[in-house]
Amino acid sequence: MTMSDMALEDIDITGTDEHPVTSSVKLNGPPGTGKTTESAARVAKLIDEHDYKISDVLWATYRKSLALETLERLADWDIIADEELNDPTEGDTRFIATIHGIANRLIGGIGDIPTWYDKKTFANKRNLKYKKSKPWEEPPGQLLFDVFTYAANNKLDLQSPADRELVPGIDDLRDSYPGDIGRAWADWQDHKSDNSLYEFWEQLDFALEGEYQHGCDIVVIDEYHDATPLMAELCEYWMKQAEIVIVAGDPLQVVNDYAGADPKFFNRIDLPEVLLDTTWRVPEQHWGVAADVLAGAHTPPPVNRVSSGGFHEGGSPRFDYVRGKGWNVPDESDPRSPPWMVDEFGTDMMFLTRTKKQAGGIARSLEQSGVLYETQNSMDIDGWGARDGMSERTALYNALQRLDGVELPGHGLNRDWGGELKTPEDIVLPSKEAATLLDHTNHNYLDGTRTNTTDVAQEILAEGVTVTGDDLREHVTGKFWSMYSRADGSVGHLNTTANLDEGDDLGDKDIEALETALDRNDDPVRSVDTRVYTIHASKGSEAKNVAVYDGVTATINDKVEVDRGARRNEYRTWYVALTRASEDLFVLRGGFDWTYQFLPQTLLDSARQAHEAVTDGGIDE
Repeated sequence: MTMSDMALEDIDITGTDEHPVTSSVKLNGPPGTGKTTESAARVAKLIDEHDYKISDVLWATYRKSLALETLERLADWDIIADEELNDPTEGDTRFIATIHGIANRLIGGIGDIPTWYDKKTFANKRNLKYKKSKPWEEPPGQLLFDVFTYAANNKLDLQSPADRELVPGIDDLRDSYPGDIGRAWADWQDHKSDNSLYEFWEQLDFALEGEYQHGCDIVVIDEYHDATPLMAELCEYWMKQAEIVIVAGDPLQVVNDYAGADPKFFNRIDLPEVLLDTTWRVPEQHWGVAADVLAGAHTPPPVNRVSSGGFHEGGSPRFDYVRGKGWNVPDESDPRSPPWMVDEFGTDMMFLTRTKKQAGGIARSLEQSGVLYETQNSMDIDGWGARDGMSERTALYNALQRLDGVELPGHGLNRDWGGELKTPEDIVLPSKEAATLLDHTNHNYLDGTRTNTTDVAQEILAEGVTVTGDDLREHVTGKFWSMYSRADGSVGHLNTTANLDEGDDLGDKDIEALETALDRNDDPVRSVDTRVYTIHASKGSEAKNVAVYDGVTATINDKVEVDRGARRNEYRTWYVALTRASEDLFVLRGGFDWTYQFLPQTLLDSARQAHEAVTDGGIDE
């Protein structure tokens, strides 16, 4: 059992003899030591025993999903009612969210965020390509906006020549853009002002400049070790307004220094420090490897281990990217292919790679086999996760799963059906699923014009109403029910051009992904256990089983050989990767022939031999 699975009464909150829950503290602990759980336990005790309410809590997290997990934990402990989970962005829980989400709610919203199209148009006017040909590509237009974002998050003035030199990637941008970067920045600010557009960093900036008060007595900041300068300034402003402050982090896990994160922000917080010295998640075999890797940059902290797990090391089947054709991925029956791993070890599996390109190959392998997976938002690959916002194809997938087996009298299924038949009266679709289904229904099966149906879909989405099968019958023909109640057999009849939002058209890969996923799985997506992340995106996450693909690009390999700072960050990055699993850790090599092995072979051999000494062997057996 990990610490996050414990009941509240079973948690022995660290340091309360010296620093009771009514004290402000800084929780410093390595991976798996329960920083988030201990923070939640302190908050729970404050609410349960000291007359505070959930509305008194501001809790800033790294991802929206982590905020929801925190609320679910408090609900499991009966600290808040389950009803609070229905719409956590409103009411008493509205300040338990990401830093950006909290800031946006404090200022009451600042307007529309620039779209992909806005940035593409701005870049194209400067003859800079913005659209990616591949998910991992960095076109010059996106490099320009990367420079803008870094400067804003690090409080640098791009009009200042000295500040410009502090932006990583500035030389890469200059290689493709000979123009005045300071002038481009000013023009972009003017463009946003003229069109009432605001970026995410401006949510933080506005909350600071406007000196907005949150009115909460308790402030919790999680994963503070990866705060950027702008985040740190806002969080410290929030801390000054609170009676009780809890800051959780681990300076040895700072992996986002490329974005401006620095351990100094955590270290400079002047609060009593509580050291967490027991890792509840990371098994002893994993910790040994991770600590040895971290030793390349830092002295590993002394940590007690309370669980055991498996360490497996071996070769990976090949992933090849063919220019103009896409990925050639391993067959799903190939041992150690991603689908094989999921079938063999379960869906609670996280696949970690150093780069987005590698993650793209993993995702493609899972997709071709119909395995539902979640991935990070910046991957430009949809995945199937619905927790941080449902994608277009996930909404379609869910709708077709709900319609599977529906029969309207006089309009049969036209296929063999082994399950219990349903009628439209049995169907209820959430708004996103209903709107997306109508938007992608072929016009031949609509009881109205495409324009009118699009208006109906927009109204459903705007009002957030659920739609019953009887409601749906007002807008579709009888033939609709036989065409769209056949799961994977329905996909070929979908309209691929969307009207709800730009960029929601279905491509050939989306159609293939829908067909294979509907063929493999029987239920709508509620949550997705299998995840494909870059190592950087995995911080704060864990899984029962984790597959780490050893390998760095030539660029990274060359940089760590000459740059001490880059080398130290790389060791910390792999330290994070090797501490995500609670049971089995798999280190796979050779999957991508254009990468260089980073983890020392002697270290892997030693860990594998230690594991085999107490088990029946590793993954290759």
